[in-house]
Amino acid sequence: MKKIKCRSDEMVIDENNRLWPCCYTNLYKWSSTWQKNQDKDWNNLDKYSYEVILNNEGFTKHYNEEHWQDDTKCDEICKKYCSVNEKRL
Repeated sequence: MKKIKCRSDEMVIDENNRLWPCCYTNLYKWSSTWQKNQDKDWNNLDKYSYEVILNNEGFTKHYNEEHWQDDTKCDEICKKYCSVNEKRL
């Protein structure tokens, strides 16, 4: 079984002023089932403050350790780009 070890150490603001948990979630957003089911502006800094966005479930529940080890909830992006073999943890 693979585990998730986040490779990012900072959030990203893209060219559309959207705040992302990491560069992978920004670059590969099209491959995320969770993101496809969200309002396209859920992380838009032109519409919402940092506080509102950081309190969104994307940051509080989805893209964090709470779901990384749950194969049914972990995002495809995290699985693909931040999976490691248990031995390497």
